[in-house]
Amino acid sequence: MSNDRRMRSPQDDEEMLDADSHSSKRSRNIAYNNSQPRPPHSEMSRNLSAPSALAARVKVEPGTAPPPPPTPTPTKEPQTGCTKRPDQGGRAGRQITINTNFFPMSLRPAYKTIHHYHIDISPEVSPKRNRELWQELQRHPVMMEAGTLVAYDGRHSVFSPKQLPAVHDNNGAVTIKIELAGQKQEIVFKIMHVNEIDMETLASFLKTGQYTQDCTEAIQALNVALTHKPYSNMVTVGRSVFTPDGAQDLRGGVEMWHGIFHTVRLGQQQLFVNVDKSAGAFVKGGSAIELIKSIAPRWNPSHPLDRRDKDAIETVLKGCFFRVTHRGKQFKRKYKMTQLSRAGADDTWFDHTTNDGGTRKVSVEQYYNHAYNARLHYPRAPCFGVPGRNNTIAYFPAELCYFESGQPYKKKLNDEQVAAMLRAASMKPEPRIQKIKQSIQTLDFRNNPFLAAFGMSVSDRMADVPARVLQAPRIEFARGVKAVPRQGSWELNASQQYLGGASLRSWGILVFENEGRLQRGKVENFVRRLVQVLSTAGMNVVTMEPPIGYTQPQGSIDREIGVARRRIENVCQGPIQLLVAVLPGKGLMYPDIKAFCETTELGIMTQCALATKIEKANDAYCRLLGMKILAKLGGTVNRLEENSLGFIERGRTLVVGADVTHAAPGEVDRPSIASVVALVDDCGFRHIGRIQRQPSQGVGAVEVIEGLPALMMDLIASYKQIMKHHPQRILFYRDGVSESQFPEILRTEVKAIKIACHQIDPKYKPAVTFVVVKKRHNTRFFPMDKRDSDRSGNCESGTVVDSVISHPTEFDFYLQSHAGLQGTSRCAQYCVLYDENRFSSDELQQLTFNLCHVYSRCSKATSIVPAVQYAHLLAYRARCYRDVGVNTDRPEAMPISSDLKNTMFFV
Repeated sequence: MSNDRRMRSPQDDEEMLDADSHSSKRSRNIAYNNSQPRPPHSEMSRNLSAPSALAARVKVEPGTAPPPPPTPTPTKEPQTGCTKRPDQGGRAGRQITINTNFFPMSLRPAYKTIHHYHIDISPEVSPKRNRELWQELQRHPVMMEAGTLVAYDGRHSVFSPKQLPAVHDNNGAVTIKIELAGQKQEIVFKIMHVNEIDMETLASFLKTGQYTQDCTEAIQALNVALTHKPYSNMVTVGRSVFTPDGAQDLRGGVEMWHGIFHTVRLGQQQLFVNVDKSAGAFVKGGSAIELIKSIAPRWNPSHPLDRRDKDAIETVLKGCFFRVTHRGKQFKRKYKMTQLSRAGADDTWFDHTTNDGGTRKVSVEQYYNHAYNARLHYPRAPCFGVPGRNNTIAYFPAELCYFESGQPYKKKLNDEQVAAMLRAASMKPEPRIQKIKQSIQTLDFRNNPFLAAFGMSVSDRMADVPARVLQAPRIEFARGVKAVPRQGSWELNASQQYLGGASLRSWGILVFENEGRLQRGKVENFVRRLVQVLSTAGMNVVTMEPPIGYTQPQGSIDREIGVARRRIENVCQGPIQLLVAVLPGKGLMYPDIKAFCETTELGIMTQCALATKIEKANDAYCRLLGMKILAKLGGTVNRLEENSLGFIERGRTLVVGADVTHAAPGEVDRPSIASVVALVDDCGFRHIGRIQRQPSQGVGAVEVIEGLPALMMDLIASYKQIMKHHPQRILFYRDGVSESQFPEILRTEVKAIKIACHQIDPKYKPAVTFVVVKKRHNTRFFPMDKRDSDRSGNCESGTVVDSVISHPTEFDFYLQSHAGLQGTSRCAQYCVLYDENRFSSDELQQLTFNLCHVYSRCSKATSIVPAVQYAHLLAYRARCYRDVGVNTDRPEAMPISSDLKNTMFFV
């Protein structure tokens, strides 16, 4: 789950790094309260009736607390200004009933008002420490006299079903000062009344759609009450709570924990709690020596670390907290590791102050032996460095340290760890249902006193939801040959010829591998198969035996590609059209090849293939490769039968997909990438794209596409150049937006599209529909009848839901357009923010589903509309380019060779 998003097949079913997971690309949580603070880790909460750790001196001072910040805006506002649902929902398709991981929630009218308080704790401490201090404050008379349980969000918001008398008796603000037993530092709590939330307004909104600001705060209050107990008792990351039970090793000192995601969701005339399984990566706990061995298995404790092992260990453990063993069990202090010594404790030296005031050089081993009588068994093991006094570094021998479990791993997982995590976390629908039911038992809503205090009751049964299965469109090839999708896919065979062919004259193969490892005969066999498949499918392959060259992976890529280009153009007697690059492994040289060929004046179209695939090439592989090659050369593989894309087929329609991806965790010097892709034909196949850099983390990261007017003007101009007319309708699918950002996106990006059209011509005013596409959510569908499932046990391709769990008033729907492959499929949620084309529910749902069947990379329906999937691919490609460079403070277009600019080079 990275800001450099791991690009996966459009049919991938199990995106294990859930939206709430700390290892996901960025905070795009699908929860109502995104601005609500991220819950901290918490130790087991102490019983509220346990003896207080307060010292004898306690002060309660009336006074005016500082004004609280503006009330946080929840992620899912009950009303965002989005388009209202145009009808009572869709009717097309075969009607079925499914289960979903939404659990009905009811509110008892015990307390019609909830009180919202703002709290400041000083000195400022970590969120985890906030919750620990809150437990102490709960025992204070000021809190006890309220006679009810009070829910705290871990930062600044407190909600109570009753008034806190001490606050209201002191003009709405009170200051409480306490001293913790055994500590001299005074803790100051300043509590101020913010608002009285009328819960009746939420019930009214669910019934009538009448919105007030109290609806927003009511959802926030219910979420805080729902999560207060589990967030206090369990390890918490994002909106999930985790347990080490069943932890699975990911290698490299990291392990995967299973977790539970849960949040309050609005439905139609009903509140729900969305519960799902999640997974997160954590640093292994235990002995530091064993942890080092896990990260650097080649290391011999009797020898110092080499540079490679030191860097690997420091990468994993830097920023993690550890405790020490030489001070006894009563010593609870934690230290934050900031650096690792390369030398062992026996060869790490520092200036030690002697009793007579002088200094002398001593090793870390000598110091601990003398000061603590600690004889080290591994004196050559490294030391952990933490900030000391006077800008010095204090070192602790690794042998005397241990790491507590439950520390989230916030760095980017490597490919092997991601693959291991996906395998470990992938779960088919039926086992996932059982896991969710176990989660309900773990959360134990029935015995949660905070839910009772706020009048909340949560069912332990999944909601039954009406759904429909839309009819899949038929796929049309040349000569009237048609294929009928079954369970989201269709076969490719020799009878299906490409709809719009292309000629392949000047092309060749460049193998980045030793000829002894990948024999020329196997490459030639692959070429013959590929040529045969392309010719049979209708492509005009002029050069049947293209030149094949070999080069070493360690050589200069720029030079070798230049040599290959000249050789191809000499043999084929024409400008190069395609270079097939055979690579020895994934990720090796791929970025450099794409950067050189696509961003320089050469403008060489490339198709990369793995050597292992070339060795075992068969017709099926060559057909898939041929689809990509045809798309890159400007051809059309297939289309949908007539009238399947009526809105587009009527002509003059621009379908756009857009996304913003951010740098991976820790890559603060890397920019964000905005990518915009547009459909430029009437059959849904040909797309072109544009990319730009814009500010990322640390420079005011934004989700808004800042340079969108210029990008849209460029795409509209290209559309006119290709189609010979301006589009009169624009259907814009936008990915990467959380619900808290809907108002901002609606205000800025829709306006940006209008500005682009106005700058083209003040009289040019195409009708715009703006739809947000969301996959990073925790909604899952489960078939109730096996006849409504596919081979993987998931709901069928084309399953759509737009009632019960959908928004009470706004135009949104869930669509599972793809078939399951592994694990539990994740549907896409489509939210219509703006609609001048006046779509009905049926029209937009069927059009969106049909578009998912026109994709150049496979013969399967995609999980999201292809324009958005292509925007993902283009953003990923931009990360390969050398001129991505360091972060930027303004949007900057990224150069693409003019020869490739209006092609599908990114597929």
